[in-house]
Amino acid sequence: MDTINPGCVVAFYHHNQIQLGIVAATSGTTSLVNSLDGSNISLIAPRIALCSRETYEGIAGLEQFITQVDQSIEHL
Repeated sequence: MDTINPGCVVAFYHHNQIQLGIVAATSGTTSLVNSLDGSNISLIAPRIALCSRETYEGIAGLEQFITQVDQSIEHL
């Protein structure tokens, strides 16, 4: 996986579900991730299953990313 930077959208397992969040900050191998429900989760790099190449700005950016994915799926 490429470097995890603030603004990256990440997929990770939490409470037996895959969830999406946006990286707010990084420190060493730990990332602070904000999710749509307002929670903040500290994750080590191996817990992150996918990481976007593009960066986005805050929760609004996460919502934009999810909308783009939904629209892409509709066109399949």
